[in-house]
Amino acid sequence: MQQKQPVVSISMGTGAGAGEEFSRQEIRRILEDLNLPVERVWKTSWYHVIIAIVTAVGLGVTGIGWILRYLCGEQKIRFVVADLQNGGRVVTGSRHGEGHKIPPCGIDWVLNMLMQIWLGVSHIWATSACGAIEGGQAEMGRLALIEQTFDAAHRNSTFFRRGPATHVSLASPPPTCSCQNRFLADAAKGANVKLGPGVNYVTIDGPSFGNALTSKKWRQDGYDVVGQCAHDESRTTHEGGIHYSCLALPSDWDAKEGDEASQEGINNQLPEMMKRAVVIFKRSLVMIYTADCQPWTCKCENTLDNATITPPEQLSRYQRRLLNFLRREQ
Repeated sequence: MQQKQPVVSISMGTGAGAGEEFSRQEIRRILEDLNLPVERVWKTSWYHVIIAIVTAVGLGVTGIGWILRYLCGEQKIRFVVADLQNGGRVVTGSRHGEGHKIPPCGIDWVLNMLMQIWLGVSHIWATSACGAIEGGQAEMGRLALIEQTFDAAHRNSTFFRRGPATHVSLASPPPTCSCQNRFLADAAKGANVKLGPGVNYVTIDGPSFGNALTSKKWRQDGYDVVGQCAHDESRTTHEGGIHYSCLALPSDWDAKEGDEASQEGINNQLPEMMKRAVVIFKRSLVMIYTADCQPWTCKCENTLDNATITPPEQLSRYQRRLLNFLRREQ
């Protein structure tokens, strides 16, 4: 029996909106340059989001509420999807909407991830522009894989706001996929891109950056970088059973006196780091779709199996449908 090919989603969040959007023509060219023949490239639209919502939760009160939330909200979720001839799929898109108009605190993480689950995404490779905390392990201008995340934003992004009462562990597996991190580190090595040591990422609400006091607190608590996306993204991917990895792009110092974050400083750092991230992801695509690659299996795929959940006999039809959708059982 032929093994199902991975579905890889690449999310290039860059803070300044530099180079994170891909056209269908660009994606086709990039993949074919990598000797990954493309069957077709297409772009999702509003009706795909509605289909995904109905598939996930039906047309009850919650489903209609999610549809209205999407249609009336500012975030118009769009993805460029490349279906490969070998059965794989590559999904690209921006968390922040077209033109980088949506701030991190305005991103609908649940609908964004719901759409990716509907597209069959099994692996997410992301980037996050962030501030390096003085005294931490992050090195300015050097990419690093995120190991742990902490939620200081308290946005509580979750599929389970309306139940069932579900508690998904972020301890084992951790917020990011250790197996996938090793895979991306090997790809970086093969692409001659030197990564910094793994970092711990604290997510703040924004839209403002931190100050000297918060920066001191984060350093004392063991964090290396500060940003506004990673924890919400990692938590919803966890609930969806997706392997999640994120490259931190330390593009500025967090509240370092005399060297505070500025658009000019970010613009000076990000383009080169983005180029290196793209090199890593290109190498990773070649590796994951080659015949001799053995895609890993780990606990990330079964997080709901080990979660504490309301007993089955107490679940509503909507809740059972949502759980089946997240477990890919529909």
